[in-house]
Amino acid sequence: MILINRTFTDCTPASAENGDFEDSGFLAKDESVSFRELVDLLKCHGVPSCSPASGDTFEWYASGFDVVDYSTGRERETAVHFSRANPPRVAKYWEKAARTAGIIRA
Repeated sequence: MILINRTFTDCTPASAENGDFEDSGFLAKDESVSFRELVDLLKCHGVPSCSPASGDTFEWYASGFDVVDYSTGRERETAVHFSRANPPRVAKYWEKAARTAGIIRA
């Protein structure tokens, strides 16, 4: 099992005018997922924090602002991060999952 953190940021038209987010925080901390579950999450969160993505554990993968509440204009972005609570031997699976999800191309 691999431990991940899931975060969110909410942006509204008013907060965007101020150059800030309306709200942000954790959806889950040190959540245990299987390799297959991680690959599925990364397929939905295919926007790497840097370009080109290398699969380093300091990189995270975001969804983009894809959930929109049209009544308020609020947009939500979620992201998946490698948890620092993982043992070092698990780090290689983070990069392998990103490759399997098609985010990193060899």
